[in-house]
Order: sequence, then C-alpha cells, then structure tokens
Amino acid sequence: MSFVPPIFTGQRVRNISLKWLLIGSVIGAMALFWAISIAIILAVTWKESAKTYDHNLKESAHLLFHMAAQQQDLSSTGRMDGLEDYEMETDRQYYQIIQNGAVIFHSRKGSSVPFVTQTHKKRGFYDVERNGSRWRVFSLRSRELDLEVQVAQSIKQRQALLWEMVEHLGGQALLVLLVLSLIIAAIIYVVLKPLLSIAEQVTDRHPNHLDVLPNPYQTKELHAIVAAINTLLGSLKQALQSERQFTANAAHELRTHLARLDMKVQLLQRKQPDLAHCFADIRSEIGSYTHMVSNLLLLARLDPSNGHIEAHIHFQHLDLLALLQDTVQQLQAALNAKHMHIAWDVQPVTLWSSAELWHLLLYNILDNAIKYCPEASRIDIALHQDTDGICLSIADNGHGVDEAALAQLSQRFYRALGTQVSGSGLGLSIVNEICQALNIAVHIQSGREHAGMKFIFSMATPQS
Repeated sequence: MSFVPPIFTGQRVRNISLKWLLIGSVIGAMALFWAISIAIILAVTWKESAKTYDHNLKESAHLLFHMAAQQQDLSSTGRMDGLEDYEMETDRQYYQIIQNGAVIFHSRKGSSVPFVTQTHKKRGFYDVERNGSRWRVFSLRSRELDLEVQVAQSIKQRQALLWEMVEHLGGQALLVLLVLSLIIAAIIYVVLKPLLSIAEQVTDRHPNHLDVLPNPYQTKELHAIVAAINTLLGSLKQALQSERQFTANAAHELRTHLARLDMKVQLLQRKQPDLAHCFADIRSEIGSYTHMVSNLLLLARLDPSNGHIEAHIHFQHLDLLALLQDTVQQLQAALNAKHMHIAWDVQPVTLWSSAELWHLLLYNILDNAIKYCPEASRIDIALHQDTDGICLSIADNGHGVDEAALAQLSQRFYRALGTQVSGSGLGLSIVNEICQALNIAVHIQSGREHAGMKFIFSMATPQS
C-alpha cells in the first residue's frame, strides 16, 4: 500500500455528468421545440377558427335579414314568422332585429339594447365591449327598409374552443414528450455506458499495472479513444521499465566501483598512516554512497514491475516485538548520543512475514526519527493486535513537516528543506516499497503546528 497523507483543499471540485448534460440538453431542446410547435398550432387554429366564426356570423345575419325583409311592418305586428325557431344555440350567437332605431326582436338570451348603437357601414364586423365582456358583432342594414340585423358572439366563447383544444392536444403532446424523454435517456445511457467502463479501467491502472485496455468497441470514436489510451499506457510502461532498469544497472555498477575505490583507500591509509584521518573521511563518504546505492538496488528488487517479488521474499513466523526491540538495540548508540529515549506501549505479536523487510522498515523509520529530532526527544512506540488486525505506530516529538512536504515524503531523493541532516532521501521510499510488497497500509501524520511525525502501520492478521 502506498502512503496516504491527508489532503487539504480550499475548493470543492464540481463534477458535471456528461450523461445528464446530454439528456438535459436533448430533452430541453425537444421541450422548447414542443412549446414552439404548440404555440404555432394554437396561433393558426385561433386565426382559422376566427375566420370560421366570422363566416358563420355573416351567414346568420344574411339569413335573418332575408327573413325579416320578407315581412312588412314588423313593429306593428309584433311577430316574425319562423324566427321563434331560430335561436342559434349551437355557436352561442345572439341576434337583434332593429327597426326605427329600436330592437324589435332578439334571441331569448339577447339584449334589448343594440350591440352596436352607431353603425356607419351597410355591412361589416365590429369589436365591442359590453358588461366587461368582449364581443364580435356583424351588422347588416338597409336604409330603404330602415332595417338592421346584428349577430354577436362572445370572444370568450371563441376562446373556450381554443382552450379545449389546448387541453386535448397539449395533454397528448406532453405524454409523447415524456415517452420520448425516457427513450432518449435510455439511448444516451446505453451509448455512454462504454465510456464509464473505459474510465473504470483507466482508474485501475497504476505504475505497477499499465496493461493495455481491451478494445472490443465497434464505433470509431470509442475505438480511437481506447487506442490512444493504450498508446499512452505503452509509452508510460516502456519509460518506467527503462528508468527502473537503468537504476538497477547503474546502482550495480556504482557499488562495484565504490567497493574497489574503498579497497584502494584502505591501501593508501596503510601506506600513509600520518594521513589516516583524511582517508577515514574519504572512506566515510564512500560508505554513504555505497549505502545509497544499496538502497537503490533494494528499491529495484522490490519493484513489482520486475516480476513476482513474492518469489524473492523469504516468509517465516516472525516475532514482531522481538524484532522491534532488536532494531532499537542496534540504534541504541545513536539514541544515547542525542539523549533520546523510547516510550513503549506494546504487546507480543506474531505474524507470517519477512523478517528482512520488516527490519529494513523499522530501521529506516527509527533512524529517521533519531536523525531529525532534537536532543532529549522521545519516541513513542505502540504495537497491538486485535480481531481487526495488527497496528504499529511510531511517533516522535520533533519538528515535523508542513503539508506540502508531507505529500512528497515517499518520493525518491526527496528531503525536506531546513533539516540540516545528511542523507540520501531514499529511506521512506524503501518503506513505501516494503509496505506495497507486504500489503501493509501506512498513514503519515504531522502533529499540530508541525510538532512531530507519526507513522501508523496496519494490516489484517496474516495467515500462514
């Protein structure tokens, strides 16, 4: 397992789903088209229905005028033959027969006051308002007969037909819109599902697993995307392998030459005893470089890309507490030199693992704590095992590091600024590789106000 330092961020990234964006865009465009279509249909319907209603008003007025003109002196007789059966209830038309300026006949629900009091045309349409309602009126008159017929229809009545059509047509159109929306959503989901599958496969890739993605897709776009990703993965894999191979080869060659150089310095030291202290400093530097090269070789050996590393690890029943105590004993001289002490909170733990790798892990963590802590510091070691597994924590009360450095501690050759302590910067990289090899989860914490470092190692109880 890799290091998982805490991450602090000031902004929350908002993820926008391409699937829902497409669904919303298509359905929104379709709904807009639906609304515009309904508006156009209603506008055309209103215009055509108005023409039809006007034609009916005109025909009714001509019929009534013809009936009235055939009878003489309507005002004196007080009746009009055939008019009692002409009520025009179907279209809610109301008529008035006007003679000598007075309404002498009107429909049963009509008014005794003319709809239009001053008509200036022999025939034509008028839009009037009466009792808060708007009316459409057709007037037909004859000056010779002093006869006028007015037929009116309420605009509200005309609109009733339009709203009835809106309810009928709009309800059906809305149902069609909902069905089409579901169909479009299903189609977009099916079309984009391969993209989600590709994203999941890419997410599973990491430096130790850069295998190419399967490419069974028939569409040109998806095939091109997967092909481009596979090309990138291949390039990354080749670059990483070249880097790791170079590191291993270079480290091996350097260690050989450093060993030869150390032997020559030893010979010179024997031949020139008066310069022994100078040669001792040189050998110390050579020893540091040799240690760094050995660490590079170890990292190359632990790299999962080099094959099944489990075959190169010797597993055994391991007394972790005894190994921890032995490691502290090896570093006791360094602890005494800085007047540091260990605070123990441990219990015996036995597991099936590699003693060699565990020793390297513990040695690097404790050695770092001793190097980077001031004098008279304390190192707290806690080791416990329960039903959930094994937990080991190693904490110091040194200076710690800031959040930016915390995220980079496991990088090779990285060293925090201002420590004024010599080192190769590979110790925590080795710890990281060992944790991956042994399936150990590790979490690094830096104390409040950068006071101290704490390493927490945890794993499920291994089975032999």
